[in-house]
Amino acid sequence: MMRNFNLTPVFKGMTIREAWEGDYNLLIKRGMPEEQVMALKAVVEDLKKRSVSEVFEFLEDTDPLFHAIYGYGKDDIFVYPFVAGKEIPEGIKEVEGKVGDQSSKWHWESLLEHACYVCAKLIEQGYFPEDEAILLAVWHDIGKKYTSATNHVGGVCFYNHAAVSAFIAAKALVGSKLSADAGKRLVAIIFGHMQPLTLWNVDKDWQTGEPVDYKMKFFKEMLDFFDGDYAMAGKIVGDIDIFKECDLGIAKEDIDKPEIREAIARGRELILG
Repeated sequence: MMRNFNLTPVFKGMTIREAWEGDYNLLIKRGMPEEQVMALKAVVEDLKKRSVSEVFEFLEDTDPLFHAIYGYGKDDIFVYPFVAGKEIPEGIKEVEGKVGDQSSKWHWESLLEHACYVCAKLIEQGYFPEDEAILLAVWHDIGKKYTSATNHVGGVCFYNHAAVSAFIAAKALVGSKLSADAGKRLVAIIFGHMQPLTLWNVDKDWQTGEPVDYKMKFFKEMLDFFDGDYAMAGKIVGDIDIFKECDLGIAKEDIDKPEIREAIARGRELILG
């Protein structure tokens, strides 16, 4: 029985160009219920009006799309059924938590804390200008709200959240807060920010076993997206590799270390201005 209609299956295999064009009809063709599409439109219109600090607060808020997917929790605690709407395996307990919870072996910090930590690390690194660093920190995981699910080992997962984040950012961030050129680059980074931690570490097709270079495939996708601009496509790949170093989660044994708490506090100050 299909039980969880989050956005994970809808955004599976979505290209950067499709995310950038932001066609709501495409989402319907991909199986997204119209109720959710209307709620997504409402979210986008809301985000267009928000400052970066208000978008930051949105990461921990319920909203029409969140409720359309997960319903209404008891005492603000929501149940995240098994990923992609499938039957939950025997012996696995569904994850329960507040919106923005992401406790797992990868992240012991909340979504808000993660945005703060990434912001502080990006600013400390100094590669991205401060305004871009803040935007990337706040927007890159916004899709996690709508892809939360229980995984095979009973932890929370957010499959395809990067594509969801890119789709939302392309419609809500570009034009209202960023020029098309600047927005296109940031949306590309958001879209690909999980690649160094997933596909770029794989050298064989999981179905056929044939050798494959996913990093090169991504470069070619960027080359098409930026209309044959080799320099820009290469820059995006490099930007994502650099962003990755600041996007790592906080382990359980590290979450209460003074330097971690200080970094989170510093990032929060930068985001809230």
